Amino acid sequence: MGLNPGSRARGKRLADMSGHFEEVEQTYRRPEGAEQRDDPAVMDIGDGHYIHSESWFLRGKIVWFVLAHYYKPTPTSDGVPVTRVDCCGNTVHQHRYNAAGEDLLDHRVISEIPLEDPGNAVHDAYDEAWGFVVDDAEANVELWRRTL
Repeated sequence: MGLNPGSRARGKRLADMSGHFEEVEQTYRRPEGAEQRDDPAVMDIGDGHYIHSESWFLRGKIVWFVLAHYYKPTPTSDGVPVTRVDCCGNTVHQHRYNAAGEDLLDHRVISEIPLEDPGNAVHDAYDEAWGFVVDDAEANVELWRRTL
């Protein structure tokens, strides 16, 4: 083939390749350079219930976090999730689980994460997420116990 590969194709139809390219959706990910501070932290809230907290900061703002409430029947057992708020995909969202660990409230959106200004959206949603997981822990336990 020569330096001008299209020259031999003159007068011939080119193959339609439009169906071979999938549109790739961009998703928010933890930014490079974000630093984890004082985490992961685990708070014992009693009766085998714990809050797990992880957060990453960039330029003084929370840019990624996970808040999870889980139950451990014994200190050495695996935790069973009760509720969780995280930021994957393009949302900060809540999950609520039953006693079998099945997600009953898959992705209840707290906040959309716009790719053009993700840091502010994640940072601003943190307080509301804290409310769902920590401040409402007692109510979450009651809802979870109903599924036993």
